[in-house]
Parts: sequence; structure tokens; C-alpha cells
Amino acid sequence: MRKTLLILLGAIVLTAAGVGLYIWLSGGDAGNLVVEVTAPERVQVGVPFDLIISMDNASNQELRDAQLTISLPADIVLTTTSSNKTIENKKLGAVPPGKLLQETVTAVAISGENTVKSIKVSVSYLPGSISSRFEQTATTDIVIVESGMFTDIKTPTKVLGGEDFTIELTYRNISEKDFSNVELRLATPPTFVLKSASVPQSATGLWRIGSVPKGVEGKITVAGSLMGQDDAVFEFRLKASASIGNKSYPISEKQASISLSPSPLSLRLTMSGASGQNGVVLAGDYLTYTLRYANTTDVALKDVVIHAKLTGEMFDTNTLSTNASFRSQDNLLTWNASQVAGLASIEPARSGQVSFSLRAKSSQPII
Repeated sequence: MRKTLLILLGAIVLTAAGVGLYIWLSGGDAGNLVVEVTAPERVQVGVPFDLIISMDNASNQELRDAQLTISLPADIVLTTTSSNKTIENKKLGAVPPGKLLQETVTAVAISGENTVKSIKVSVSYLPGSISSRFEQTATTDIVIVESGMFTDIKTPTKVLGGEDFTIELTYRNISEKDFSNVELRLATPPTFVLKSASVPQSATGLWRIGSVPKGVEGKITVAGSLMGQDDAVFEFRLKASASIGNKSYPISEKQASISLSPSPLSLRLTMSGASGQNGVVLAGDYLTYTLRYANTTDVALKDVVIHAKLTGEMFDTNTLSTNASFRSQDNLLTWNASQVAGLASIEPARSGQVSFSLRAKSSQPII
């Protein structure tokens, strides 16, 4: 019994010694690498900021093959790389006992206004002669506030189809840093026709503003028109970008919507006189066009003027028959109250019509 007890005690001692040996080999302070990451509490979109990473080897042994990994959220990228990387790895090599290392990288938020984002830093290493890697991590939270470049797009909420209206684009540097190579891009619906801009475009929908120092603001007024179905909604989007380092980054984006109001005067055009199958017009056909109109509002429409323009080469304007005035320079027909008395005032829900007739040319012109 005593012999058995001695054997058991010996096994326990050996086991304890083995645990002590493992702890010594691992290094009681093998994980004693202090990693800290420092960043501003609040950052603006588009304004670069520094991440300061401190690594203090507080152990009594060298840390071999140290490697630094910086993990960023999708809204934040490093400006020191050629691509929008959100993970950066860097080899630090050996870190002697008591050595304090510090790395500084520059990052920028490219989106995520009014959100909180977390940045994680990891350092892995081999302590002493041990072949197993250890890792220490540190995190910090950053509040992304508004963009450093304030932008706005102002449009009317409703317009009539084909009616001219203006869009006001504004920008202002509200940060403490200067922006360089600023560009504004206006994305418009396919049916939008841009007619003029107070600042010449560098390309369609693009304005290269250049340098915008802090506190500087500017405005661009764009005029155009929209076509589409009644009550259709169209989106206009303004995007601003600027150069940070050697690359351009988005720094602001705003949008506005415009809906098409139903026209107060509905128009419907019909044609008769085509002799071909399925309404196909043949050479020499005598055609009659009827334009029907109706007041769709609850108020009378005063002094209405209706225009119709003949386009193409197949109309024989010498055969034109109508009570409209005709301008031959651009083939424009016009009806007003002097030709049609009912156009002086169209009461709510009232309708009427105007018409014109002419012959299609007997042969197509050779161009």
C-alpha cells in the first residue's frame, strides 16, 4: 500500500514538473506583448486620418517573425495602398525584449455617414524558441460623421413633361483640410435633356472643379427638361470625389427625385388616309391629321396655343390645307384663339380638335 502511494505521489510530482516545464518553454510572459491602436474618435467622410499602432514587447525574450494585420470595415480604406484594401498585412520581423514599435498608417472613410465602425489590429509572433504562434489584438471604435465636402442637389418636386426647369448643385468644404482634384458628377435619367449649365462641363454630366480649400463653396445651375409618362418618378444623383494621395476617392453623394405632373391639356394625335396595309402610308396618299385636346384640370385654361411641327422629307407642304398659321422655314403649324375661338378659354373637362391635311410626296427625295 505504501509502495503504491509513493508511486502515485511520484507520478503527480512528475506531472506537475511537466506542467512547469511547459509553462517555462511557453514563457510565462510569452503573451506579454501589449498592442494598442489609437485613432480619432470622430472622422469625416473623405478626410484622411492616422491610425497609430503601438506594440510593446514587455516580455523578457525576443519575439520572432512578428506580423501586423490591420482589419478595416468596408466604409474605411487605407490611402497608402494602390487599391481599396480593407485588410493590410505587414511583416515586422524580430522584436527584442523591452522594445516598443510604432506603426502609423493613413486611412479615409469613403461612406457610412453617421455610423460607428470598429477597427481591429492583430500582431502574431513566435516567442523565444517556441514554434507555436501567439497573437495579440486591439480594437478601437470610430464615429463616422458627415462628409468633409458638403454637397446638395435642389430640384423641383414636380414638372410637366417637356417643361424647362433648373437644377442647383452646391458644394462646400466644411473640413479643416483642403481638397484637391475635386470632381462633381451628375447622373440623370435617359430622358433628361440638358440644355445649359452655368459652369461648362468637362464631359457629359462631369465638372472638374480642381482645388477646394477649406471654407470654399461653389454652385452650378443646370437647365433641362424631362419626358415620360404622367406621374413617373425620376432620380438625379450628385457624386463628389477628390484625390487623396495618388488616388481619387468618393467623398459625398446626394440625390433628388422629380415626378412628372399630368399635363393640364391632354393631347391625342390621329391620322387617316393611309392606303397601305395596317395603316402604312404610301407615296401620294392624302393624309389628314387630327389633334384632339381636353382640359384635365378643374380651372379654365386661357389663351391656349397649340403647335405641330412636320418633320421628315415626305410631306408635300404645297398641298397643305389647314386653318393654322404655317411657318415654312421650319414647317411649324400654330393654332391660337385667332384661328380657333375655343382656344381663348377651355373650360374644365371641355375638349376640342384642330386638324390639317396634306399629301405624301409621290417619290422619296434622293439625298
